[in-house]
Amino acid sequence: SAWPFEMKELDFNTEDAGKSASGLVPVTKKHGADIKLGETIQWNIDYLQMGIGGDTSWGRLVHPEYTIPANKKYSYSFTIKPKTN
Repeated sequence: SAWPFEMKELDFNTEDAGKSASGLVPVTKKHGADIKLGETIQWNIDYLQMGIGGDTSWGRLVHPEYTIPANKKYSYSFTIKPKTN
C-alpha cells in the first residue's frame, strides 16, 4: 500500500467517534473541534488534484483539461527547510 500509516498512528481515533443518532450506524468522523488530537502530525502534500464535477451536476464528467491522465507517469519532490532569521 502507498499509505504507510495505521489508523492508530493518525491524529484521531475513529473508535472515539461513537454512533449515529439512530445508534445503528457507526460514525467515523466528527466535527474538527470534537476530534481528540494525538502526538502525530500528518501533512499531505499533493502533486495534482482533479476537478470535482461537470457543469450541471455531480453526475457529469470532469472536463478533459481538469483531469489527471492515468497513462502518464508522475513524479515530484519537495524540500522542507527551517525558517531562519
